Amino acid sequence: MSPIFTPRLLSILTLTMASAPALAQMSWNLLSTPGPTARAHPVGAFNDLTGQGVLYGGRLGSGIGAGSSNQTWTWDGQWTLQAPAHTPTTRLYSAIAFDRARNRVVMFGGLIIGGTYTAETWLWDGTDWQMVQSQNSPSPRLQASLAYDPVHQVCVLFGGEDINKLGDTWLWDGTDWTQVLPAQSPPPRSAAGMAYDGTRSRIALVDGAGAPNTGGAWDDHWEWDGSNWYAVGGGPTSAGLYGASLFYDSSRNRLVRFAGQQYWTFQSNDTHEWDGSSWTAVSIASPPSARSWAAAFYDSWRGTGVVMGGWTSPSSWTGLPSNQTWLYSGSGPATVSNYGPGCAGANGTMAISVVQRPVIGTTYRIHVNNTDPNAFPWMITGLSMTLVNVGLIHLFGAEPGCFLQAMPDALDLVYGTNDYSLPIPNDPSLVGIAVHNQAIQFVLDINWKITSSSYSNAVRAQVGNS
Repeated sequence: MSPIFTPRLLSILTLTMASAPALAQMSWNLLSTPGPTARAHPVGAFNDLTGQGVLYGGRLGSGIGAGSSNQTWTWDGQWTLQAPAHTPTTRLYSAIAFDRARNRVVMFGGLIIGGTYTAETWLWDGTDWQMVQSQNSPSPRLQASLAYDPVHQVCVLFGGEDINKLGDTWLWDGTDWTQVLPAQSPPPRSAAGMAYDGTRSRIALVDGAGAPNTGGAWDDHWEWDGSNWYAVGGGPTSAGLYGASLFYDSSRNRLVRFAGQQYWTFQSNDTHEWDGSSWTAVSIASPPSARSWAAAFYDSWRGTGVVMGGWTSPSSWTGLPSNQTWLYSGSGPATVSNYGPGCAGANGTMAISVVQRPVIGTTYRIHVNNTDPNAFPWMITGLSMTLVNVGLIHLFGAEPGCFLQAMPDALDLVYGTNDYSLPIPNDPSLVGIAVHNQAIQFVLDINWKITSSSYSNAVRAQVGNS
């Protein structure tokens, strides 16, 4: 069935097409609105359940006596400075990741100003920080690597340094740290890139500092499968870098590594992507300037990589920190990615599956699974995301945990087939436009009064030319 409010949806599409140029390839775009002040060594992670990114700390200048920040900023497409009731003391070189199973951002370790290494574990719940006291913990360290493993529902920490480079592996289960002793491990290192590779369902560890060469950087690529580390091969470049930004682009199924440095001699502004089998250099028309030690994460709600801050020189004594936020996005092949949770109805939690991607000149098709046979499912379609806790206010009888996550620019009844389709005109200017969908179902009593409602996960589809 076609959307009820098609005229409005098409008018919004037309307006969006007129204001946004088509993206023929991946590009870095500088965010024009204000954000955090200039800083290097901030850390950041993205909560794909709530659509909120978080950025903590950073060094505010170069040389002896340069100040540092203990500010917490959140990201929803723009930056907002927060004032949590509790906050970690100022520190640099921490490790950070989003623990999806517990809906918490985890931050571990770092260098507290004054030269003290810390082994503190802090959790961010979206509004406040909490330091946790676990029975076991990795030793105090800085520049460790941390990523969340959704298959085993643990955060995985590797390496870092105290006086020496470290090569140990630890798991965080939401309550305690456990050291594991795999049959093989990467060589000890610090400042390595680490992210979950959704293409291969493994955690990737790339490059890092501590290699026995003149540049001091490893040029390798390792994977963690939940019990052991495996050497995949060479890294993105033969030179190797550390302090680079690494994130997984879930819309395009690519690991993305940006920038990084070698000891005092070289800094990069190159972008490389891993498709599950090989690394490829990405040609960027107007890339950011060379930098390292920026905060980075992938915003799956808005389909963009986010990189903030960093050094603009290999030396923290002479370089200047950046106040820039760069967004990595683009198009080519059409993509569809999930974001946000659903909430259960009588037949379980509805889930949207993709039938046909939104390629120009074709029809975008999706299907709703697990609908209640006694309910009336509708499809919400919008050109932007939202986050409304409808369960909190029991809107239409919604239970706690139900969220509206797509702006209702259009509404389509899909009762009977559970299928939704949207024709995509054969217009190249549509390439790069995003459409958001979420299913909602209403249960009625014999008097046609709504007694309850439930929501599916949401999906973000980006129009492509193939």
